[in-house]
Amino acid sequence: MKILAIGGGGYLGGALVDLLVKNGDNVHVYDSLLYERQYFKPVPFHYGDVRDKHRLLRLIDGEDYDAIVWLAAIVGDPACSYNEDIAREVNQDAVEWLSSIAGDRRICFPSSCSVYGSNMKRGLVEEDDARPLSIYAETKLNAEKFLLNKNAVIFRLGTLFGLGDKFARPRFDLVVNVMTANMVEAGKLTVFGGDQMRPLVHVQDVARAIRCAIYNNRCGIYNLTNYNMRIDELAQKIRDVLGYGTIENSEREGDGMDARDYSVSCEKFIRDFQMEFHYPLERAIAEIAYAIEHKRVKNFRSKVFNNLLNIKDNLSNG
Repeated sequence: MKILAIGGGGYLGGALVDLLVKNGDNVHVYDSLLYERQYFKPVPFHYGDVRDKHRLLRLIDGEDYDAIVWLAAIVGDPACSYNEDIAREVNQDAVEWLSSIAGDRRICFPSSCSVYGSNMKRGLVEEDDARPLSIYAETKLNAEKFLLNKNAVIFRLGTLFGLGDKFARPRFDLVVNVMTANMVEAGKLTVFGGDQMRPLVHVQDVARAIRCAIYNNRCGIYNLTNYNMRIDELAQKIRDVLGYGTIENSEREGDGMDARDYSVSCEKFIRDFQMEFHYPLERAIAEIAYAIEHKRVKNFRSKVFNNLLNIKDNLSNG
C-alpha cells in the first residue's frame, strides 16, 4: 500500500514512519517542518504547508496514494492559543478540504481526548458528550465531523508520552515526559492539585494503532489510551521507577492552570482492532530519565522541545 503521512516529520510522525518502513510499507512524507529543523529519513520527502492546497492536491493525485495519515496540526492548547486563526486553518479548515478531495482513499486522523474537557464521569466512551475547553480541542472536534462519513478512522488520543524515534525531537511539554525530566533535574516534583485525571498512551503504541487502522476497514471514532491516571499517581509512579525524589503538593488554582479532567474507555478500540499495547509507562520513564541523566538531551527546557515556544519562534521568523 502507498501511504502519505502528512505532517509525518514530527513527534508522532517520526515513530509512525519508522514503523511503516520497518514493515516494508511504501511511505512518503509531506511536511512544512514547523516543529523540526531538518528531515533526513530515507523516505521520499515533499516540503509544503497543508494550507497550500494546490501543491498538496498535485501530490495526492499525482502519486495516487492508497491511504493518507493526516498528522499535520498545531498541537496543544498553548500553541493553538498563540494564533487562533492559524490553528483553525491548519487543524480544521485543511481537514475539511481533505474530506472534499479524498475520494475513497483510506484516511487515518489523530484527534484528541481533549475534546472531553472536564467531565466527572469516569471511563468516557465515544458517544459521551464532548466539552472542549480550548481552541485546540474545538478545532479537533470540528475536524472530526468532516470525516465521519468518509473511509476514515479517527483516534481520540490520550496524552502521548515516551520517545518517538532516534531522529525527530522528543517533546517536553507533555506531562509524563516533563515531570520525569523535572524529577531527574531537581530531585523533586511540585504537583498542582493532583486529583485531575489524564488518559496516557505511548507515542509508539499510537503509531502501531495507526498502521493497524490503515489495513483495517473499521471507520468512525475511537478513544486510544493505555492508562487513566491521576496526576499525583503519576508523580508517585515516576518516583517509584527512579527510586528517588520528593513530591510536594500545591493548590490547583490560577488562570494558567489546565482545567482538563477526564478518563476514557478504550474498550471499543481493543474490541474492533484486537491490538495489545506494547510500551509500558515504566519503560518510558526510565528511557526519558536515561536521556536526561546522560545528557543525550542537553537541555530539555530548550524551546525546540516545546510546541508553544517552537510555534512562536518559527511563525515570528516566517
